[in-house]
Amino acid sequence: MTQKHFLEGQVYSVPLIQPDLRREETIHQIADALQYLETISADIFTRVSLNVEKNRNHLQAVTDRIKLAQARIDKIKGSRKAIKV
Repeated sequence: MTQKHFLEGQVYSVPLIQPDLRREETIHQIADALQYLETISADIFTRVSLNVEKNRNHLQAVTDRIKLAQARIDKIKGSRKAIKV
């Protein structure tokens, strides 16, 4: 039996361990399930890291624009000339 989890367009199928298996089969299925869960978790962390990096870059771009605007404001502050914006 497989349980499906949906994450933003991505489907992860997590295998469930059947309760009526022999000990060796159960151990083998547990090992397989854990390996697959490791793969899934690595994929999730990779996606999160990519999103964090993308957002960090976006934030840096916004910060740069704010600094530029502040520099322009500081430059014209106190000026008595007419200013066209």
